[in-house]
Amino acid sequence: MRPSFFFLSACSPFRGRTPEILTAPDAQAVLDALQNKNNAFKTFKGVGRIKIWNNGKIYLSERVAWVGSKPLSFRVEVLVSGRPLIKIASDGAWLYFRNAQSEQHPYGRIALNRENMERILQVPIQPAEFISLLTGGVPLYEHDYASLDAREAGEGYVLELEKKWQGAVQKIYLDPSKALVQEMELFDDSGFLIYRTSFGGFNQFDQYGVPSRVAVSTAGGRRFQLDISRYQTGIALNEGLFVLSPP
Repeated sequence: MRPSFFFLSACSPFRGRTPEILTAPDAQAVLDALQNKNNAFKTFKGVGRIKIWNNGKIYLSERVAWVGSKPLSFRVEVLVSGRPLIKIASDGAWLYFRNAQSEQHPYGRIALNRENMERILQVPIQPAEFISLLTGGVPLYEHDYASLDAREAGEGYVLELEKKWQGAVQKIYLDPSKALVQEMELFDDSGFLIYRTSFGGFNQFDQYGVPSRVAVSTAGGRRFQLDISRYQTGIALNEGLFVLSPP
């Protein structure tokens, strides 16, 4: 299943639903808003705190700084006692890492894909999805149908993206105004949860809405959390930042 930052119009009947529900203007309006959210800037940087859990136990909680450039370039530095001892970067083709605390694996250059992102962040997230979340957006998966319904429990709405022969590929939970995304779930071809993302609060940075917290978790107890305290957009960046050399 490939992530996509565009959506497909509903053009064929869906099992159990009438065609007019599939093309409802309210669902289309929400999709349009999500697709266009924060797409006016390309480069960004921020400061905050990163936390990573495995099997329900936290094993990393440190200050972190990052820079990035859409669509796939980023650099993340984990600050241990104020020093950047762990560095992760992507130039859009490769995923690099340097760990000054590891004698066995101090450096690596590996393929940029979901599996290798999971090796580092503990959650199976695609690089493009990671960039989207870092910029206050929501990645939209390819789909055939979209529906918008009131949530069964609590206030707000759920936008469900579905494929004809697969069912739900993505669920996006919205607040009552339909303007803020509270949670998102992605599903694989068999209908199993890939990961769940929750957003905590939204702050205005450079006139763009960016969540103060992004938490990505799996059903197996793995979790990646980023608390954002400072954020800036439209900055000048050297592309060399996104390549890490051996120590």
